[in-house]
This record gives sequence, C-alpha cells and structure tokens, in this order.
Amino acid sequence: MRSLAAVAATFGFAACAFAASSSNIVQVTRDEAHRRVDITIGGSPFTSYIWPTSLKKPVLFPLITDQGITVTRGYPLDPRPNERVDHPHHAGLWFNYGNVNGFDFWNNSDAIKPEARSKMGSILHTRIVSTKSGADRGELVVESVWVTGEDKPILNQTTRYIFARRDHARVIDQVVTLKALDHAVFNDDKEGLFGVRVARWLESPEEKGGVFMDANGNPTKVDSAPVDSSSPATGVYLTSENVKGPAVWSTRGRWCSLTGRTGGKMVTIAIIDHPRNPNYPTYWHARGYGLFAANPLGQHIFDPKAAELNFTLDKGQVATFRYRVLLINGKPSQGDMNAEADRFAAEYSSSEVSAGSAAAGQADYFSNWPPGMSPQEVGKRVAEHFVTSPHQYTATIHYSEAATWYGALTFARLTHDDALRTELIHKFEPLMPGGAEASRIPTRHHVDDSIFGIVPLEIGLQTGDARYLEAGKAWADRQWENPQPDGLSAETRYWIDDMYMLTILQLEAYRATNDRKYLDRDAQEMVAYLAKLQQPNGLFYHAPDVPFFWGRGDGWVAAGMAEMLRDLPADHPQRPIVLNSHRAMMAALLKYQGKDGMWRQLIDQDEAWPESSSSAMFSFAMITGVKNGWLDADTYGPAARKGWIAVAGYLDQNSDVTSVCEGTGKKNDRQYYLDRKRRTGDFHGQAPILWAASALLR
Repeated sequence: MRSLAAVAATFGFAACAFAASSSNIVQVTRDEAHRRVDITIGGSPFTSYIWPTSLKKPVLFPLITDQGITVTRGYPLDPRPNERVDHPHHAGLWFNYGNVNGFDFWNNSDAIKPEARSKMGSILHTRIVSTKSGADRGELVVESVWVTGEDKPILNQTTRYIFARRDHARVIDQVVTLKALDHAVFNDDKEGLFGVRVARWLESPEEKGGVFMDANGNPTKVDSAPVDSSSPATGVYLTSENVKGPAVWSTRGRWCSLTGRTGGKMVTIAIIDHPRNPNYPTYWHARGYGLFAANPLGQHIFDPKAAELNFTLDKGQVATFRYRVLLINGKPSQGDMNAEADRFAAEYSSSEVSAGSAAAGQADYFSNWPPGMSPQEVGKRVAEHFVTSPHQYTATIHYSEAATWYGALTFARLTHDDALRTELIHKFEPLMPGGAEASRIPTRHHVDDSIFGIVPLEIGLQTGDARYLEAGKAWADRQWENPQPDGLSAETRYWIDDMYMLTILQLEAYRATNDRKYLDRDAQEMVAYLAKLQQPNGLFYHAPDVPFFWGRGDGWVAAGMAEMLRDLPADHPQRPIVLNSHRAMMAALLKYQGKDGMWRQLIDQDEAWPESSSSAMFSFAMITGVKNGWLDADTYGPAARKGWIAVAGYLDQNSDVTSVCEGTGKKNDRQYYLDRKRRTGDFHGQAPILWAASALLR
C-alpha cells in the first residue's frame, strides 16, 4: 500500500491543497423558497441538496466534477437524451432503505400506484440546521423524518455534509445519524442504503439487462447496454478486494470505485465505507445499469450462508453511518484508494455526532488502542497460535476447544483472512466422520460434548460445504431427540455453563438453516434457565444448589445471552425477557469491575483473584451490547474498553492467555472457588478473547 504522503501527491490531499484561494472557496447557499441548497466550488457548480415535492426523499443532485462533467443520471429530475428511464426512484445521491418495519422507503416515487402507497415510506425534509461556507470546505447540516405509509414517524435523521475540493478530486463526506422514534427494524433487504445513480457513460458495457424485482416483488425491466451510442457505456467497478466489473454485486469491501470515459476524459466516482459503520465492511449493491450503492444492512440477501441481519433500533437508540464520496479526474490506483480509506478511517470520532449517542460511544471507546492491543493484532495472535496447539484435557474434543475453534473461525471471517480459515478447516478435517482423528469425536449426550457441532456448522456457514453443514446439523438435532415433557432438551441440567454451550449450538443451526425451530428451542431453553438461576442482583448462581457467583460460570451466561440477542428477532416473544436479563446482568457487573479492568474469580469477593476468561466473556457481552444499541454507550463503553485492554494485557509472549481458572465443577463451598488453580494457555481463556476481538470487529 502506498503511504498517505504518496496519495497526497496524487489527489492533492496535503494541507497545502487547502490553502485559501478563490478557486477553492466552497460556497453553501440556501434557497428554501425553491427547496434547495446549492454548493459551488470556486464559483462552479458542484451539487445541490434538494427536496422537491416530486421526490420521496432529499437527495444531492447533480454531482459534477471540477472539470464540469456530470456523473449522475438526469432522469427523472432533468432527463437527457439516450438515458435509461427505469427505476424513477433512483435520483442523484441518496440515503434510504427498502424495508423498515415492513415499509419500503427505497422504491417510493410518484410512479407508485395509489393502491400500493400505504406500503411505502417517505423521508421528509424538516429543516436546515446550519450552513457554513469556507476557503477550504463547506458544511451543511439538515434534519428529516422517516414516515411510514400510515403517516407514522419512526426515525429522525440528522445529516451532516462536508464538501471540499482537492487537486484532481471533489469530496463529499456524509454523516447520517438516525434516532428511533419507535421500535425500528431494518429487515434484511438488498435495497439500500447509500446510493447514487450514475450517468449513461458510467454504466457497464457488460450489462446484459433483465428484470429486476424490488422487495415487494414489483418487476422493473432493464435493457442491455447498446452496442453503439453517442455516449457508450464504459464503466468498470473495482473494490478493495480486487473484485471487478459485474462480479462486484453482493461482495464486501471497504471501498468501491467506478471508472469510465466521456468526451475523451477518464473520471472515477468512489464510495468509501467507514470501520465504525454497522456491519463493516459493507456489501456492494452495484449494478451494471448504473446503480452504485453501499448496503451494510442487507446480509443474508447478499450471502445466503450468512444469518439475516435485521438491524434493530429500539425507541431512543441511535445509529450513525459515515461515507465518503470522491469525484476524481482520472483513475486512482488501488494503493491510492487504500490510503484514502485509511485516512477516512482515522477521521470522524465523537465530534461527528451528538454527545451521549451510541455512535459517539463506539467512536470513543472502541478505537485508538494501545500498541499491540487492537482486536486485529490480538485476535490474529491467538487464532494462529490455536492452529498449532495440541488438543487439551480429554481424549475427545473438549467443549473449551470447540469454543476456541468457533472463535478463531469467526475472527477469520471478519478479517477476511482466507489463509487462516483454510488452516482452521484443515485442522478440523481429521475430526469429520471417517477421519484420522474420528476417535476424538465426543459421544455423550451432554452439553459439554454436543457443543462440538458448532465447529462444522461454522465451517459450513463460511464455505457452503454441505458435508460440514449436515455434520453440524446432526448434533443440533440430536440434542432435541428426546425432549423433556416441558419441551426442553434432555441435556438440560441447570448449570449456568449451559446457557452458552447448549444455546450456541442451536443458534449456529439456525444461522445455517434459517429454520425457526432451532431459534425457538433456544429461546425457550434460555428463558427457563433465566427464571431458575438469575438472582435479584442480576447475577447467577453456578447452580440452584451452589449460591456463589463464579466468574466464568457467569461469563458463559453473559456470552450466551449476547449471542442469542444478535439473532433473536425484535418480535420474538422471548426477546424482551432475554434483553431485560442481559441488561440487569450488565448493570450488576459494572459494580464489580476492578480498577484494573478485570473481574474476580468470585465476582462479588474482593479477595478473589482477577480471572481472565470471565473478564474476556464480560467484555464480549458489553461490547456486543453497546455495538447493537442494547446498552448505553457512555455507560458501558468505558467498562468494555477497560476490560478488553486489561484482558489483552494477560496475553504472554507465546500468545497464551494467563490467569485462566482451571476446569471447574460445581461445589457448595466458597473456598473451593477461591482456591481454583490458575492456568496459562487454557482454551477456556483463549476462546473468549477471540469472541471479544470478533465483537470489536463487527
């Protein structure tokens, strides 16, 4: 990758490029009478923020390079000859989504038939908060509201635009903060989120045309690219993962560029995702006919092996999305784009959003790590060390090893480390039926053995290999072969460890199959354990007859609830119970976190020793809660950050986690827990540090 200095030379990103001059003055001019704000640079048009009555959302339109080349399609606002006239809702540069609480905000336009309008949503501009012109940049802050087809407001939106010019490029940063006025679910959908419809010459010459269906099943016919045209299609997509052309659609990447030629000049429009955005890096909803969009909130729709995301905001919660758009004269190299993505990633911390929001908390607490303590570094050390580690504890695979395998595979997926994933799969292959290590496959009908199934399920989820999926699914099905009369698994024993070990297997089966029965089983089981084991202070006894708050035991609970809440739909009848229990537990844990960031072997006993596996589990649960908006960021963000840094400090030079409580059965004896031995490199400790690293990267 080229240095930032190199890319500065290419795009003029150095500070001198912003020196005050008439050619760089960015003017932001209100014209509310005509429902617009115009942006010019050096007196030349750049774009306008508009909210005409003919649109169902505010947009930036048009987008013009500093050479005067318009990169956006004219239709339907300003039609030009030889343009496509499909998708009338594709206008300029916009931010909206195809399915929020069942209402379609993406496809709405004046072309919608009257009988279908009740299913659509509109984003209504409400006010201009501020404008600012300047010698090097201009700013515009506006507010709008998302209103359903039933005239119910569900989201407030605050958008901050920053407009700038650099040598060879014009830049738009768009920071959107959504605040839920009611429970809002962004159902997993391809129609989203941050999109632009480009000019004819930026379409792909490989576009074959066809019929494209929206979320409601309404078809739109798109013709193939013409062979001869006064403005031929020349556009080529390229992503940070080196995916090109039509293959870009449904892939992920931190940036995507689209380069084409017109009038003898080469021009590029690029969109950069930000690592603090939800579900980073984004999927690209990029079509050859000219739709160029970043959609982090569709997941299963783009990758059938992935779980449905169904991004959710409860009333009062906020989420912030940050994007950078570049209009570049010429074609940047991948090194240039990577360097610009690095630059963008380093920008926009808490100053971009209002104090107290979840986004601000994430920006403050989950970045800028001390040297050697970033989740990428720590996770890679632990995962790679696991690849070469021998089996531990028993003749068959121990539950702690299965949990570590799952954590390493998850980390490999989130970091797009294909080499690591291949090594992890190669390590597991001898444990498949008929393999060289098949004698190590667990055999008991017991939660400690059944969790083994999460490893083939996760491999199958990531690779699509039916052999692994079927092997893992068999473990989940076996767990409910002979259920108890109350519908719970025969493996139910009411030890708090089960609230992770039993539930994660059924969750992975649900993620792999999308079969609701696995999720419903899981929720029923979790709620039964919560009712029996959670105490009034929010913590959990190790078992009904063992009245001690053992650290790792409570850690299994915290991790199990966090994993379940990631998948439990907003309308699931058990979700409120699990969510309230999770919040009660996290509130209790805040009180007992040590000044060193750690939690104790017995959580409420000051004389107990700091224990790393439970501390990593509690950090994972808090990180997950903050990132998903279940926990207040400014309350739990500092504790989660402190916990992660503390646990990372327990990693030794061999990438082994130290001060891990040895394997522990239940015993009604306080001293028994205080005297448990401390181990180094035990998988009980290696697993949760991988979970926490993965949570920070989600």
